[in-house]
Amino acid sequence: NTYCNQSDTVHISVFPDSIVFCQIRILDSCLNNNLTEVSVSGAVSAGSEVNWDDGKINNFTSAVRHQYLSTGIYKVGVYVSDINNCKDTFSEFIQILNSPKIDFNINDSVQCLNGNIIILTTSSNPGNLTHQINWGDNSFSTLTGNAQISHRFDSIPNNETIRNVRVSASVSNCKDTASVQVVLYPDAE
Repeated sequence: NTYCNQSDTVHISVFPDSIVFCQIRILDSCLNNNLTEVSVSGAVSAGSEVNWDDGKINNFTSAVRHQYLSTGIYKVGVYVSDINNCKDTFSEFIQILNSPKIDFNINDSVQCLNGNIIILTTSSNPGNLTHQINWGDNSFSTLTGNAQISHRFDSIPNNETIRNVRVSASVSNCKDTASVQVVLYPDAE
């Protein structure tokens, strides 16, 4: 009876799946102030990177932030490698939106209380915005599109002759606000 009695020992290392948690957060999706953050938890090695889909790539080991320079839809790709050289990928599409730009003027920012009429004309971009107007005297108006609206101040309470007229608008959580001061003089006695 002839049997081979030879044995070899081979050591095999089996690592558990990568225990890396990845989070892609859009802190602000508006073009003027956009900020996207990628963060990971777990033991990440120095070879990990984020491809922002706009030509920029960052190496990171815990968190990295990025600001886009133009609107669009981007696929953020995260490539992580843990301390055991196990690799994993994560990706998410994000959208960077145009921010509205409030622009308006008023007919005359210095008027007497008697006969005052403030005519506000908007020329915002995009032109279909719904403007929220705070006249500074506890009254509010809404104006849709680029148009005109008028307002009359009825009194000067507490001798406060300056009113801050504020116009704001938003598109998909992207906001802009602009303001102007209106001075009202009391009527001559």
